Amino acid sequence: MHCRNCGKELDTEAEFCNKCLTKFDDFGDDGEKIVENLENEKTFKQTATDSSNQSTPITYQQKNSTSSQPQGSIMAGFGLALTGSILSVVGFTLIMFGFSIASMLNEAVFVPAETISYFESILKDMIIIAEESFESLKTTAWFMWISGLGVSIPSLIFSIKSIIRFAVAKRKDLKRPIPAFAIGIETIAMLVIVLYFVLVSLEMLLSI
Repeated sequence: MHCRNCGKELDTEAEFCNKCLTKFDDFGDDGEKIVENLENEKTFKQTATDSSNQSTPITYQQKNSTSSQPQGSIMAGFGLALTGSILSVVGFTLIMFGFSIASMLNEAVFVPAETISYFESILKDMIIIAEESFESLKTTAWFMWISGLGVSIPSLIFSIKSIIRFAVAKRKDLKRPIPAFAIGIETIAMLVIVLYFVLVSLEMLLSI
């Protein structure tokens, strides 16, 4: 005999279910059906639990697979590195203009403006410059030199930041910003050339 309420098997003379305390007079076949329903429900819950347990490792594996991939962006810092490269080209151009003017001033012969035609006819292999133009040309050379140096300094800072960013990404196992790193190295190489002409131009300007 089984309880109608919970399906527990009981003695035939029991008046109360010792599990759910339901009072009854007769159990009959309904108790058997309750037991069957309870067993079916238990089987269904067990199946659902097993399915959940089987899917859990897959989800965890997928999550680990995603989290183990390097984060960050391969294009990180590209704009900053490109800006530094452009500034290095601008700085190089300005320095070269200043260098050319300083070279010309060091090799030129300065004469009064009204005598330029005469000296050009007798000193054909020399650079003849009017004395009145000397100061303006010297000022222009200094302006080019200072501007080129001023543009090259932030270019150097940007390229160093690009290299540092690459080193940090490598140490932290992030995606390495290779484009920015390559541009940073190229900019450093350009700035080494710029530095050489900065020093040579400065020596020429101070000797004028």
